Amino acid sequence: MSTSFIKTDKYIRLICILRDKFNGLGNKIYSALVYGSCSRFEIFSIYSDVDLLCIIKEDVLKSETVNELHQIVHECTKTYKIKIHLRIRNITDLFQGSSGYLDCGFTSSINKLRDGILIHGASLDNLYLEYIHN
Repeated sequence: MSTSFIKTDKYIRLICILRDKFNGLGNKIYSALVYGSCSRFEIFSIYSDVDLLCIIKEDVLKSETVNELHQIVHECTKTYKIKIHLRIRNITDLFQGSSGYLDCGFTSSINKLRDGILIHGASLDNLYLEYIHN
């Protein structure tokens, strides 16, 4: 594995395209957050991916919305040749913590608070801080 950063501009363009496409979905998404190595600009190889968390405003995940997000990710992956690890949760999970607080747990919550980049919607920072505090 290479020890130098590579093609970060390609990753930045991909994230900007994701942001624009999410803006085009109207108010379906409560929040979209890029986190992990990409958000820290620790892109060391062609195998680096983009970790993406989308919180949907609906109380129940609808297949239409999930399909729209998967289509956006598929198109971007095909165009940019960068793997996107997409997690989709609904707003109920966000406020009730029914997915292990967005299926991430304590340590991952700290990492998302520290490294997460909001690309669409509302910030999750206060919710992560409250979860960590409690």
